[in-house]
Amino acid sequence: MHHEIPKKTSFIDLNLLTFILENFINKIKNVTNLSLSDNQRLIEWDSFINRLGLLSFLQELIINNCGIEQIKLPDQDFNVDSNKLFQSLKYVYTSDNKISSYSSLISLSIPRNPIYGLNQFENEIAKQMIIAFLLNLTYLNRVIINQDERRGAEINYLEGYAQDNFDKK
Repeated sequence: MHHEIPKKTSFIDLNLLTFILENFINKIKNVTNLSLSDNQRLIEWDSFINRLGLLSFLQELIINNCGIEQIKLPDQDFNVDSNKLFQSLKYVYTSDNKISSYSSLISLSIPRNPIYGLNQFENEIAKQMIIAFLLNLTYLNRVIINQDERRGAEINYLEGYAQDNFDKK
């Protein structure tokens, strides 16, 4: 008989966390939604937040305002295959961090990070680059990406890429 695991949400905001231990992961193994927002000292994704990837039911991760600089999955020297991490993760919210690079996701919320420029034109370019690079992305900053917007972003990216290659020759 198949039993459905109840949806669980944990809010661990404002706790001055600096790292995440494996025994903590074991205590929250059935969590589907997790918020670690406003833990300003939780700045390293690769060594600590990747441990959350072992939560096989985790679908939503909220890590707003933590000072995170990049999202980095482990290399082969880490004891876990990066393809086995975050298998159920669909939504990541990372507002007010210091992130300038991302992995492929379905939904991404990244306002007020340095990936965006200082004006509307630079913001639109950054938005189009994100859409063009992340082929599975369906929502950006909680707004659905329609087919025309994706197609336009991909065309603009390809035109820019072709121009860069032409200029180098």
